[in-house]
Amino acid sequence: MYDFEFKKEKLYFIPLGGAGHFGANFNLYCFQNRFLIADCGMGFADENRLPGVDITLPDIRFLEGKRAQIAGLVATHAHEDHIGGIPYLWPKLKCPIYTTAFTAAVLREKLKEYSWGREVEIIELPLSASFKVGPFECDFMTVTHSIPEPNALVIRAGAYKPILHTGDWKIDDNPVVGDKTDFEAQKRLSQEGVLAIIGDSTNAMQEGHSGSEEAVQTSFIKLFKELDNRIVLTCFSSNIARLKSIAKAAAAAGRHVGLVGRSLWRMHDCAKGTGHLKDCPEFLSAEEISFLPRDKVVIACTGSQGEPRSALARIAYDDHRDIVLEAGDNLIYSARSIPGNERNIIDLKNLLVGQGVNVIDHHDDYILHVSGHPNREELIDLYQRIKPDSVIPVHGEVQMLYAHSVIAKECQVPTTIIPDNGTIIEFDLKDSPCKVGQIETDSLVVDGGWITDQDSLHINNRRRLGFAGCCFISLVVDDKSGDLIETPGVEYWGVLEGHEEEFYLKRELASFIAQEVESNKKNLDIDEVARRAARRYIKDLSGKKPMTKVVVHRIS
Repeated sequence: MYDFEFKKEKLYFIPLGGAGHFGANFNLYCFQNRFLIADCGMGFADENRLPGVDITLPDIRFLEGKRAQIAGLVATHAHEDHIGGIPYLWPKLKCPIYTTAFTAAVLREKLKEYSWGREVEIIELPLSASFKVGPFECDFMTVTHSIPEPNALVIRAGAYKPILHTGDWKIDDNPVVGDKTDFEAQKRLSQEGVLAIIGDSTNAMQEGHSGSEEAVQTSFIKLFKELDNRIVLTCFSSNIARLKSIAKAAAAAGRHVGLVGRSLWRMHDCAKGTGHLKDCPEFLSAEEISFLPRDKVVIACTGSQGEPRSALARIAYDDHRDIVLEAGDNLIYSARSIPGNERNIIDLKNLLVGQGVNVIDHHDDYILHVSGHPNREELIDLYQRIKPDSVIPVHGEVQMLYAHSVIAKECQVPTTIIPDNGTIIEFDLKDSPCKVGQIETDSLVVDGGWITDQDSLHINNRRRLGFAGCCFISLVVDDKSGDLIETPGVEYWGVLEGHEEEFYLKRELASFIAQEVESNKKNLDIDEVARRAARRYIKDLSGKKPMTKVVVHRIS
């Protein structure tokens, strides 16, 4: 439903993306009939479920016709699952964007590619800023994550207690880049009383602590000294702290660092422009690093998720202009796999191992990666410190949301609500929050240059084509008598081609279709008769029911 009637005096929360799956985070708050958006991300498509599609988007069709009610969009940080949807969806929102300097720099770079990019009003705010978005009073709260300037968002609406929207966060006393989590601000918020924490569930199923970036840096310093020949390291391009760790470890090992991949350079430039790479040696280009001896280089590159067009994939397939790997070189995987990308990553590792490259994706003695999200211990710490009235888990798969809910209950949080995308949660000044409605949502996808529904006809047809193949039949009939003038023409793909008797089978299929058409032309449409005949014949031979299209040419 799209016509839910919001009560002006009530405060509402509606996740439209990111609740029950990774990526495409889009969180909506409503008060006095005005909307505040927290993040507008994108997700990565599963090739098996969405063939030919790379990007998924949150379904924001609920907001169509409500543009005047949108007060603004707050971007908590610059990861793609939080801002990657803006270039696709902002023309439907046309609202100001509030964020801090690094995220603003990344957004401006993204929007340069669009003719309307200059129309976007980006309101750049300092860390820990207080600001107003329509009827909402907001504060940025500094947290730690795997990217510069991550922010939790404190939201105040009228007489309601504040809501803490955590964004992505963790606890790291030595984050390498950026500030530590502002525990003093959390303490002050706790004293004020917190209506709800709406937060990150990514690692709710992981015991212990997520770990510190400093531990990764220490491991790199030791590991780089042990390795011979080239060191190639792949990580998320947005992890500026990881780049700084790589640079420090390389310097300790007497190596130079090159960056390979456009997104790495883009993030590097944004970080340098906003003061996050101070005291860090200059990075070399792919061309510059290619002239140095193998044992004097470290190459940081994109492609940790096995993306087909990434720098690492091009290097692995010997398709990179400057970088060529040889047997005995080393590849360090310094990233976790995003669900859905596992097969691509495994294929890339297999390819490199087959070339004699030493692939290091784990090490008993060294820490190669730490997550930017809170493990169970950190979630417990948050709830014991803030003691919220309620918890609404978001940002994760369904099992993660439920695990997060269990943690909150163990911490004596009075109310927990597990939402789906589109769940409308109403807050009350006296009673506990509750679900009051459900907006119909689905994932949108970017198919080429077209935004469409993931279950649109052409996406469904593409799935069917991939599974069962297709068959095309051409019938030439006398318009008056309905008799066939020629033997039906038949072409198919993905079903019988390559069969040792294919030529005979194709003739027999055409003959079978002709017989069925002649026998049933008075009772049924001949195109439907031909379609059923072809599918029945092919199923008997191959077990498949291909998509079948029939074209009838009527001759007077």
